[in-house]
Amino acid sequence: VLVTVSTVLSVNSWWYVFDPNFPAPIAPFGWTINTLLFFYLVFPVLLPRLKMLSDVNISRLLVILYYVQLVPFVYIWNLQKTPVESHRIVTDNPFSRLPVFIMGMLGGIQTQRWEENQEFQDPNEERLFFHDFIPWGLFTFPSPRPDKQFDKEKSRFLWKIRTDFSFFLLLHVWIKISLNYSIFSFSPIISEFADKYDQLTYVHIMLNIIIGLTRASDSSISKWTLSSWPFQKLGAASFSLYMIHFQGRVYWSS
Repeated sequence: VLVTVSTVLSVNSWWYVFDPNFPAPIAPFGWTINTLLFFYLVFPVLLPRLKMLSDVNISRLLVILYYVQLVPFVYIWNLQKTPVESHRIVTDNPFSRLPVFIMGMLGGIQTQRWEENQEFQDPNEERLFFHDFIPWGLFTFPSPRPDKQFDKEKSRFLWKIRTDFSFFLLLHVWIKISLNYSIFSFSPIISEFADKYDQLTYVHIMLNIIIGLTRASDSSISKWTLSSWPFQKLGAASFSLYMIHFQGRVYWSS
């Protein structure tokens, strides 16, 4: 009864903070719903305050939050925890995902300004490649130029490059996990670094792709691929599949 009621009320992840032995949701990955439900409750309070920030400060806060959300993973590595123990550290501390939620909100605010404001400036927009997975814009901001005209076509081209680059990086991570193959296999040192760093690249790369799909030019390979009918259908069902995939793996492996 306790498991059923707590799952329906989506309080499991939050109760873990007070009682580590509290039962998990009926569907183990329901911890995501537990977490997001309460984040969306504070969404109306956060949004007006975030919209008060300038373009430069939004870009700066995105970089700050990226490094804040890395803290749990660095903590897990230092403790040398097993995958199961590592998963519990994250799921038992739902506030560890709040920085990622706010990053998504900031990306949405940026995109709204990008579409509506001809004076919009993102100081990090022209920082490509390494900045996509190791953002350093917090420390080396160029000075905003009030007289600089916003060039949307140039912006679309830059986001095409950034989105496609992020898309293929994430595709490589998926291939490595699924097929145990890495393009870095030729170098044990680089390969070991990539193995440890993959988890840290997810958030910023996926945010780049999500934002990029709304800004990149139509010639973007990733935009064309992910906007196709099969991927649209897969995206519509993705969260439901995520919720039940663990039970499916357990069933088919038994």
